[in-house]
Amino acid sequence: MKVCKATSRATMCASVRKKTDSRLEEMALLVSCFGTGSKYDLKTKKELNARLSVLNREIREIAPEYYKLIRQNN
Repeated sequence: MKVCKATSRATMCASVRKKTDSRLEEMALLVSCFGTGSKYDLKTKKELNARLSVLNREIREIAPEYYKLIRQNN
């Protein structure tokens, strides 16, 4: 898997940006649907946190510098 050392989306390689964006979009979807009973609702906080951890790890693996930046803001 390709790794990008860019610190911003603007300078990130296109393929890594696409993968990173898809992970961020899924994270936003899961958080916004939590507790709604929709098909994207993971039902428990434990399931939600487990899935978010996987998505965070994937971002960290493909864009480590960008990950450091977005994690500092949380």
